[in-house]
Amino acid sequence: MKKIKFNKLISLFLLVVISMFIYNINLIYANNINKNIQITAHRGSSIFYPDNTFASIDEAILENTDCVEIDLRITKDNQVVVFHDNNLKRVDNSNLKIEEMTLEEVKKIDNGSYKNKLFSEEKIPTLEELLKRYKNKVKFNFHLKVRDKDRVLPKEVAKLIDKYDMNSDVIITCSKKEIIENYKKENPKSKTGLIVGKNIEKIENVNCDLISIKYDLLSIELVQKLHKNNKEVHVWTINNIDKISHAIDLNVDNIITNDVILAKGILNYKSNK
Repeated sequence: MKKIKFNKLISLFLLVVISMFIYNINLIYANNINKNIQITAHRGSSIFYPDNTFASIDEAILENTDCVEIDLRITKDNQVVVFHDNNLKRVDNSNLKIEEMTLEEVKKIDNGSYKNKLFSEEKIPTLEELLKRYKNKVKFNFHLKVRDKDRVLPKEVAKLIDKYDMNSDVIITCSKKEIIENYKKENPKSKTGLIVGKNIEKIENVNCDLISIKYDLLSIELVQKLHKNNKEVHVWTINNIDKISHAIDLNVDNIITNDVILAKGILNYKSNK
């Protein structure tokens, strides 16, 4: 009986010690909140607005986002347009692909009614239209939606960014390591990032400026390792209080979210505690 009581006391003591340790770790995080964490609007303000449209970008700017994440694809006639999906199924119930269409054909698509008929006038923008409209108004994260080893899209994107002198206002990201490393090699002044959805060995050695990582892979060890190797940590795509709060505690550099107002609110609250 005495042994059982002694074991219980030991267990209780250990529980108290562990609790104090966790509490102190949380205090360390809370007292070292990175107040410069940036918030990125995922495809613009995409909760109530059709994503990747001028309407969604305009709203994201009104919500005081720091950056807007936008998806880029190439048309059949090598024009860069703003669109996420592999086909038009979600937009107009069609299996047509942007890569199989000319810009003239793409421009006929109603790119807003699927969300709400109020947006029936929204069209698929070109990257050039976007750069003209938003130069000096907001920063962008351009996600290159490339096909295999296709390098036409990266080259056309680089040309347009140079044309409008917006290298300092954009980040180029891609989920294909070869594409993003080649882009960095050919455009060394550009800020680039690898999008990661699974564990990658020696990720800190990738030739880019940041790692855009899926929330499920996020850990303090990874954040510290990447920071030690002079890489920013961007985390996607998180929309609830617990996940956003946890990412802030881990001192990531950028939170990609569909809910800019929520993310900004949590960051402001934690920064001012």
